[in-house]
Amino acid sequence: MPSDERLAPALEAVSDSCERFRSSIALTIEEVRGLLASRTSTTAERGDRLAEELGAFAAGRIDPARLAGVLLEPHKVGAGEVSQIERALEVLVSMQRSGEELFTSTLDRGDSLVDHVDREFARLGSAFGAARVVELVRDGLYRGGERNALEGFRFARWNLAERAIAPPLLVTLDGADLQPGGLDRFLDGGCQLVLLVRGETPAASLVRLISPRVVVIQTDDVAELSLLADQQGPVLAALVPVGLPRFTHRPAPGPGLGVLTVEGLPEEAPDRPIDDISVFRQREDLDQLRLLAAASTASGVVPEDGTGADGEAAALDPAATLAAWLLDQADVSDLTPPAG
Repeated sequence: MPSDERLAPALEAVSDSCERFRSSIALTIEEVRGLLASRTSTTAERGDRLAEELGAFAAGRIDPARLAGVLLEPHKVGAGEVSQIERALEVLVSMQRSGEELFTSTLDRGDSLVDHVDREFARLGSAFGAARVVELVRDGLYRGGERNALEGFRFARWNLAERAIAPPLLVTLDGADLQPGGLDRFLDGGCQLVLLVRGETPAASLVRLISPRVVVIQTDDVAELSLLADQQGPVLAALVPVGLPRFTHRPAPGPGLGVLTVEGLPEEAPDRPIDDISVFRQREDLDQLRLLAAASTASGVVPEDGTGADGEAAALDPAATLAAWLLDQADVSDLTPPAG
């Protein structure tokens, strides 16, 4: 399969998230190595380290070896628990040594996109699982049931802190497999999910994942992914073939749906299925995007900078914007006010 020329610039767009995740791995590795060193060092070695830390104050007054035996005696752990720490370290080091492929994957034709993303995030989540295992062993709470976390730690088990430093994931897939229903479960914390779509593709599959606090991007221009660098919340972006609608949803500072910009809406409706993506489903998604775009225009949102006519940030309240659009479409030319 030929390489996708969009992959390198897409990786550059998520480089901040990649670096944040790698930094967390590096920090965890150092902590684990320090923990292993403390478990295997002798009392005399610990005493020597303590003597260095105490300096001249301890000379001739304190027996560092005895004090180390009292203060620095590690928790008693079994060989099996130590082996789990060592295994966790292997997982972390392997991920640290991985290149860009750590954050990329390819969906096999006909496979479920949602299931694939779940597996890939579990693979990346092994870093969090390894840290959890080490923490439990260190605190004397390890019971053995967490060892599977080293083989895969699903997104559903990540806590808030882990989701905040979520690694980005780039998935290459065929347009016929762009069936994103269910991806919303991964749009949490700082998660950035980028889809590189090739071949015949439905026009507006991502529209149903637009929600108030999530950035959603569909574009054929990889340069537009530069928006990802400024985002703290979840992002779903799709690089699609040329000729499809381009749209971007950005969260508003207040309540409401957010700021939606849309370009390139087709004049003609889809007239044939794309594999098992029916004509009805394609038309529904496209009509929903068209309706949201019309509502955005009716509400006075200025697409480029997200501000209204008064210069204040404008938010799309779904009920209000839909009502505005319906009124805009209504013909009231034959109505006259009552005589008064």
